[in-house]
Amino acid sequence: MDEIDFSICRALFMDSRQTFAEIGKAIGLTPQAVHRRVQDLIEAGVIKGTVARPTTYAMGRMWVIVHGWSKGRSMKEVGDRLSKSPDIMVMMMASGNYLYVHGAVSTANDLANFVSFVQKEASISDPTVAIVNLPALDPDKAMTPLDLQIMRSLSKDSRRPVSEVAEEVGISVKTARKRIERLQKEGLVNFSIHWNPDTLGDTLSNIHITVKDGIEREKVAMALIKRCAQYTLRTYSFSNLPNQYIITMWTKNVRDLQQVCDDLEGEGIFDSVVMHIMHGIRYYEEINAKRWAEMMPIRKPKVSR
Repeated sequence: MDEIDFSICRALFMDSRQTFAEIGKAIGLTPQAVHRRVQDLIEAGVIKGTVARPTTYAMGRMWVIVHGWSKGRSMKEVGDRLSKSPDIMVMMMASGNYLYVHGAVSTANDLANFVSFVQKEASISDPTVAIVNLPALDPDKAMTPLDLQIMRSLSKDSRRPVSEVAEEVGISVKTARKRIERLQKEGLVNFSIHWNPDTLGDTLSNIHITVKDGIEREKVAMALIKRCAQYTLRTYSFSNLPNQYIITMWTKNVRDLQQVCDDLEGEGIFDSVVMHIMHGIRYYEEINAKRWAEMMPIRKPKVSR
């Protein structure tokens, strides 16, 4: 991939319902050029489908990342064992069997159980538990049964035309569009892609940053924007680890990644800058489907006797 491909992937990762015209306008390409690049990325296996998921905010849950070195012999077997948890969302694998296990938990007890489960099944003897900064769900903004029907129709193809969604659910196109826009605005749904940049040999990494005590957050933000904004996919901050950040980043190669880390260290405001190069991501979409079902149980048709 090149920088333009990454910009397109980042745009779709953050909102896969964006039109090619909207993406093109933001990065200086025609809609046709964006479409061609997206098709090439799909054919190369870098983009493996679009999805709609309820956010942890919408579910009223905590987003937790349990990460650390795994002593498991097979990461596939570890991933299979982790699929037994109803709270798991994603497993990211880095070099040296460093794992990031994302989960969505409801209570402090669920959190403790999830951490223990991951620690055992992933063979992580000394895990770090990081709770992603999120606001509490406003009950007045919760999804309605109709919202859930609309989102379920988009769950396996978030780019479906609004007209198809409206017809499937049995509402007007105007109503469907208005509700989708509200759900996005309120942060209740995540429209994204399954993204695998390592397919083409590109470097996806997580950079762990620890900020020195007493450094203002505005200064940290400016340093991150200055040094790595153009490569950043997502930045995580944590309610229980206020001085720590994890930046998920794309670069063409390890050399460019090392340069970013060197530049961050040169800012003089970080105690440590540590990179972990990713080599695989496992999405648990079957668990995601169950979450939709839990939020709105599927009604089975009556069987006549």
